[in-house]
Amino acid sequence: MSAEHPRRKTQVLRHAIALIVSSGASSVLGLLFWGVASRRYSTEALGEASAAISAMGLLALIAQFNLKNVYTRFLPRAGYATFRFVLFGYMVSVLSGLVLAGGFLALGLARHFLQPGLGPEVLFVTGVALWVVFVLQDAVLASIRATVWLPVENTAYALLKLSLVAAVVFAGSTGILLAWVLSCGGAVGVVSVYLFWRAIPRHGRETSSGSQLPSRRALAGFVAGEYVASLATSTLTFLVPVLVVRMIGAKAGGYFIVPWLVGWGIQTLLWNVATAFVVDHGFDPELRQASLARSVRFSLVVLGVASVALIAGAGPLLDILSGVRYAAHGALLLRLCVLASVVGALPVLYQTLVWVEGRVWNVAMVQTGLALAALTTMLALVGATGVNAPGYGLLAGQCAVAAVLVVPTHRKWRSFGQTPAPVV
Repeated sequence: MSAEHPRRKTQVLRHAIALIVSSGASSVLGLLFWGVASRRYSTEALGEASAAISAMGLLALIAQFNLKNVYTRFLPRAGYATFRFVLFGYMVSVLSGLVLAGGFLALGLARHFLQPGLGPEVLFVTGVALWVVFVLQDAVLASIRATVWLPVENTAYALLKLSLVAAVVFAGSTGILLAWVLSCGGAVGVVSVYLFWRAIPRHGRETSSGSQLPSRRALAGFVAGEYVASLATSTLTFLVPVLVVRMIGAKAGGYFIVPWLVGWGIQTLLWNVATAFVVDHGFDPELRQASLARSVRFSLVVLGVASVALIAGAGPLLDILSGVRYAAHGALLLRLCVLASVVGALPVLYQTLVWVEGRVWNVAMVQTGLALAALTTMLALVGATGVNAPGYGLLAGQCAVAAVLVVPTHRKWRSFGQTPAPVV
């Protein structure tokens, strides 16, 4: 293994910190967004809007074929093919998003949470198309090491969204949706100009000498595995809020959404560190053992601080954000979600190790198993535990998956630095 250059010793941490600051600022301001909405709109309107936005997110992630992880894995060494690779992914994903959103509305699947009329429907379809690009452009920025702009983009987006939600209160739950879509459109427009006019051409020049993309067959296999994994992940992240509104009611959905988002925020932080490691590995696979060790240590610190703070302060945090009634209904759910994220750190480590080896079907199996276990538990307990059922389901799913992966993760960890870097 080659010696590590001093300037690269903390590079993976710098990118991880940029990603964490980005998602952290976005999460905090996002919680303020829902906090303002909970005080300005009715609980029912909050539940309907959360279901509509979750449905948009689910359709957007289905439409983009999880290309965000494909970009993370392959763009670092794409060279002059970067521009074509990114643009083609955008076009295919946006078209898929428009078709899926139109079909979703045509089948009447949005009638439980979307206000009737052409305006809300156009807003919904537009939101899906914009969200597709929004998800992909963050992955592109991270993959070409333009991570310094991620905190700027996501903070500006969240601040715009926060200011708009208070200004369109007259529109009810559609107002919350309008604030979300308009902000997303602004972020997509500005970042797209920067990417295609400056960042991507520069990345192509800097990596042209080492340009390396997999064969079409290998790429197709990678995309297929990533897509299955993304469907399972999307089911938990975005389908559960829709199911809560459908099964328990819009009011329960209003109490549910903030604790769910806070709990999932810790998983996002862990995956941000994993993404930084994968990007660093893509630029220099020979330094993977040192990068992995730093990533794990950093993850444990972030996880420890965040989990202790959220478990101890669940009630006061929700009280500050949304009010006493939201704290009374959501504190237990928040604690369950945080505990699930703590247990889920081991599955995240395993998936990161197999991800850089190109074994995406292993990731897909883990995510599918987690989704099935969590949803099964949730459906079994929803009658008895109400809005807390998704928290119990997520915790049970993470425990089951972690138990299965303890030994494989230990083996991967011990052998990771001793095997050659894979070439996909």
